[in-house]
Amino acid sequence: MTKRAFLLLFLLLGSLGCSENDLEIIEVEATVQDVRDVPGFEDCAWLLLFNGQQYKPSYLPPSYQEDGLQVRAKVELLTETASCNSSLELLRIEQIALAN
Repeated sequence: MTKRAFLLLFLLLGSLGCSENDLEIIEVEATVQDVRDVPGFEDCAWLLLFNGQQYKPSYLPPSYQEDGLQVRAKVELLTETASCNSSLELLRIEQIALAN
């Protein structure tokens, strides 16, 4: 394989593997909800509520597991639904802090 062909192949594979649309982080102000006693949501344990919708975080640090806690978070909305309740979208928390 010539150097030029190798370079072209490298650039092509690199452009297919990465896209700006692959990762979209948004900043939200949310309320932590304890849903362990809510019928149909027991297995979900903790949710984040923002923009009038509940989301299931893939992981919520224990120090933020307090019902009604107001937080500011940078999150990535995932394309899959929560295994605990298919009506919930999953999200991944990138950063989280107490809201001011």
